[in-house]
Amino acid sequence: MTDFVQSAALKNCWYPVIDSADLVDSPVAIRLLDEDLVIWRSETGAVAVAPDRCPHREAPLSIGSLENGVLSCAYHGWDFGGDGRCVSIPSSGSEATIPPAAHLSCRSAEERYGLVWVCPGTPDVPIPEIAQEADPAFRRINTGVEAWAVSTPRMVDNFLDVSHFPYVHTGTFGGAFLAGQFSAVAAFFAALRSQGMRSGRRRPCYRPIQIGSDQTEEQDHAPSRQNQPRR
Repeated sequence: MTDFVQSAALKNCWYPVIDSADLVDSPVAIRLLDEDLVIWRSETGAVAVAPDRCPHREAPLSIGSLENGVLSCAYHGWDFGGDGRCVSIPSSGSEATIPPAAHLSCRSAEERYGLVWVCPGTPDVPIPEIAQEADPAFRRINTGVEAWAVSTPRMVDNFLDVSHFPYVHTGTFGGAFLAGQFSAVAAFFAALRSQGMRSGRRRPCYRPIQIGSDQTEEQDHAPSRQNQPRR
């Protein structure tokens, strides 16, 4: 597995790692391709991504603090700007020269479709284009990330199962089924499956806007999984 995730081909791709709405006023730790990274918003509001370790004593930067976009290490207070440059070493004094080894090596990061995308290496291609994002006939629904205590086959089965939509997802895309469009939507998914449908929790879901209806997004009425047995 280690050899696979360190493949150069994988490092030069884009990966959605977190919802933009979850990145506010504190750093966030993620793990991508076997590398621990820290994400935070810089002084300009842009996303910054760097290795989750301080170059001083390798303390996790994700447990540090954030003030005006400057990331501060929780161990000795080293400060880092959004470009990864170390801007302050308190123990050395304000006039001390900051060595190049004190700076962070930032990763490529962009925000699109309500998600933060990270490329660990040099991007070979741009972030995929989703035409519906600019189409006023559609609205985006970001479903978030969940940890399911379930086997992989059961999870795949859930992704490909359209018959539960009108009972579980009544607040979002399941409403189309309740409006009498079940057979049409089922036929659409059947056609996708015949062509090799791909499923993923990170890709945004787009639902057509029904003119004259309430366009305020509602929450899915999914039952709680806390008390469900493990499979």
